[in-house]
Amino acid sequence: MPEAEAIRRIWPTGSCPILITGVGAVATTEALWHHLYAEGPPEVIIVLGLAGAYDRSLPLYAGVQVRKDVWAAFGRRRVRSLEPLPQSLLRDFPLVVESLAPMLAMPQVMGLTLESVSACRKEARFWKRTYPEAVLETQENAAYLRFGARLGLPVYALRVISNWVGDRRWDRLAAFEALANFAYHVGFPLYERLLAGETAPGSGH
Repeated sequence: MPEAEAIRRIWPTGSCPILITGVGAVATTEALWHHLYAEGPPEVIIVLGLAGAYDRSLPLYAGVQVRKDVWAAFGRRRVRSLEPLPQSLLRDFPLVVESLAPMLAMPQVMGLTLESVSACRKEARFWKRTYPEAVLETQENAAYLRFGARLGLPVYALRVISNWVGDRRWDRLAAFEALANFAYHVGFPLYERLLAGETAPGSGH
């Protein structure tokens, strides 16, 4: 996976475990629970990856922290709207999941988790119309935050803006380079501070 390769290339060798969970919420959920049963629960999770942005006020290659995320596609798709699933089918499953991690000194955003990337601007407009507060789109964030919420773990869901949602042309090389730099200058120092029992920079905790 190019994102994982970008992080491994610059992350100090052997300094901490790196788990590659794959693409999509299903693969991510399976990888997280498999790791839990094989290795035991972690104390904290730092998620690093790329994301497409709906909000064009955010500069490309900027880092953001996802405060909450939505399982966005649960429901019946109409032409211009999404008909939510009845609560009787969802039971106690929350469609909106919030992070338990303290806030860092970077933009705090709401994201959407979808099964696949919005491949055109029309698709991007549909999801932005359905969820006006959404800032970015991924295929995994809700799975990470749900896992953390179930176990009471702080999950720092950190993403680098790689492109505008719906735009097919974007500079992948520049995006992967930005992710590698973000991992080195933000992700690894955060890990070191947490490992040492210090407060996360900018968290106020």
